[in-house]
Amino acid sequence: MNTEIDTIVENLDQKRHSDSYYFEYHFIPMMVEGVKQGEFAPEALLETENWQKFIKEHIDPDFIYNWEELHCQGAQLNQTTVMALYIFPEPEQMPLAAFGAVIVDIETNSATYYTLEKSVDDSWVLGSMSSESHRNFGSVDCADLEKFIEWVFEQEDIEVSLGVDDEKLPS
Repeated sequence: MNTEIDTIVENLDQKRHSDSYYFEYHFIPMMVEGVKQGEFAPEALLETENWQKFIKEHIDPDFIYNWEELHCQGAQLNQTTVMALYIFPEPEQMPLAAFGAVIVDIETNSATYYTLEKSVDDSWVLGSMSSESHRNFGSVDCADLEKFIEWVFEQEDIEVSLGVDDEKLPS
């Protein structure tokens, strides 16, 4: 009996990991690609409640994800650049991410998705993900949100304008 329960728990853990990986490394890059192609407005990168419904209805009705632990916030960084910042559920295994950020140039619709991914030996890897490829920018010692944001800004050469309303992405 315990073996059956252990097998069920192990299968659920594997599905949770697989679904989390799909969400962080396939679904979000698909959304980013949609913004780049003009299929979605940048605000779509913040509509996680709609994502949950879409995934359940169109991808996998048994999709397992800790939606209540996913936090996302939009910010207008300057006149032409907005950011969607994600704090993902605590990653239990590599290569799941602790944080993600999408930077969008609203004039050109160019967009890049960055992640801070759990790696081996309690280290973390800075990366970027598109619908076609993954880039690794090296490792860091800890999952620090402020340092992650600073690194993303460095990658994008972004200067943040003070006094910009950070409540919503522009239409």
